[in-house]
Amino acid sequence: VVGDHGEACSEHRTMGHERIAYDEVLHVVMCIRAPFLIEPGRRITAPISSVDLAPTILSLLGFQTEPMDFDGCNALDPLPSDRKVYLSGWMQQGPAGFVQRDTKFVYNPENSTVTSFHLNTDPLELNGVELSAAQAEVFSEQIIDWRRNTIFHVDEHARGQKILFETWQSKWAGRRSRVKYIGPK
Repeated sequence: VVGDHGEACSEHRTMGHERIAYDEVLHVVMCIRAPFLIEPGRRITAPISSVDLAPTILSLLGFQTEPMDFDGCNALDPLPSDRKVYLSGWMQQGPAGFVQRDTKFVYNPENSTVTSFHLNTDPLELNGVELSAAQAEVFSEQIIDWRRNTIFHVDEHARGQKILFETWQSKWAGRRSRVKYIGPK
């Protein structure tokens, strides 16, 4: 069981899940039940990402994932302590950043600032420190570069349709898509 985002419920005077880079939106539960493969009650406390799902699940199923060159890691293996786990909403002008060790860096493109949070001593993210302009430039360049090279780009001229599971028809025309139930064949 895994989600793709949490939900803000006024923790930082915000509601919803878009344009929010606090852990109430980013820290999402992932539960795996795999008897005889994972010891019951095991917890992973290191930052991981949805890009880690495929290599983790495939490794549990016995596949060698190293040759597949996934962007993510098997979250059940020891993870590098200096690993950067990037974060971003789908809106291009929303906040983006990364977590490295116990520090989160969040770039706000609206005002070109970068705020750091020390998650071990400030787990509720109430005491962020805005970096100096020079520091912010270094971090924002890394974040913008990651975002530019990883964000999904939609082919706005793509057209097509497909029948899924013999009962659903999916049609798409550029950025618009529609799925409708067509019933059993």
